[in-house]
Amino acid sequence: MHDGTQLMNTAHPLSPMGGHGLNTEICDVWDISWKLAAALSGWGGPQLLESYDTERRPIAHANAAMVNKAAVEVGMPLLTSAQRIGANILVADDETGRKARDDLGLETDKGHWLHDQTGKILGYRYVSPVVIQDEEAGDPPKQEDEITKYIPTTWPGGRPPHVFLVDGKTSIFDHFTKGFSLIDFTPGCEFGKPFSTVSSELGIPLEVVHLPQEQHARDLWERDVVLVRPDGHVAWRSSRSGGPTPTVEAVAAILRQVSGRL
Repeated sequence: MHDGTQLMNTAHPLSPMGGHGLNTEICDVWDISWKLAAALSGWGGPQLLESYDTERRPIAHANAAMVNKAAVEVGMPLLTSAQRIGANILVADDETGRKARDDLGLETDKGHWLHDQTGKILGYRYVSPVVIQDEEAGDPPKQEDEITKYIPTTWPGGRPPHVFLVDGKTSIFDHFTKGFSLIDFTPGCEFGKPFSTVSSELGIPLEVVHLPQEQHARDLWERDVVLVRPDGHVAWRSSRSGGPTPTVEAVAAILRQVSGRL
């Protein structure tokens, strides 16, 4: 993934079991593309490119483990059972054939999670120096079944949850831009103003999305302000509504860190 000045994809020869090969490849490209564009445009620092390996390698390993789990727990037992029964019996139009197919169906049902991996696909998070978790208390939400169950959260490093706005048809994702998107739910756009000023001074592309009337979205998104990266992952979040306006110095430190310039 990363070797000196060379950046590469994972070159992973994954089995098609579980469907994680192309998923991994696309997300690798999605992660490195905006970081490379940032570096070439001059606003992305050296730590931003370094974070490609830090963020994506653990996900690639986790996906490879899922493929292995699918092969060991579902694929091989199913093929072994089918081979043991025999093709002639499995296609037979009699009681023996029907019972054999029913028995094989029970074996197939054990792999139901292969077609329901919402937690694994949507619930992964990046942990790297360009993701800020300093303001978080405790551990991120964890579902007992991390494969099939997804917990909507804006915990930094993860993907923020989808939600429709009060008009019933506009997705909050429709407000995301090609640069950073600062979603500010505070009444007076307390965070948006300093972030807009400082990002302009630092040359970092950032758009402020002010949504003071979206209480449902605010509740689901858990914080008064959420900073979303160009790849749609949360870089930072906070809740200080009603408190002092964030200082220029504090905002600059946040933006420098998430752009890899610290």
